[in-house]
Amino acid sequence: MDIILKYNLFKKQVDPKTGSILYYRDDLMGLPEKVYEGDGFTVETKNNEVYLIDIFNAEKVLKKLLKTVKQKVA
Repeated sequence: MDIILKYNLFKKQVDPKTGSILYYRDDLMGLPEKVYEGDGFTVETKNNEVYLIDIFNAEKVLKKLLKTVKQKVA
């Protein structure tokens, strides 16, 4: 089962105090069917579609992403 991510439907909200980044869709309401918790982020899905991405530790997520990119480039 593939998870669908429709980028153009997301809105973005940034908390200037904490640096948290929230990507959300306001066309899907209610509780998520699944919640995926990562190291510094959470992804919520409903009907096999991503409808919320909460990056609550952007520094940690970015460091991991850059580490992965450096490994693939090297």
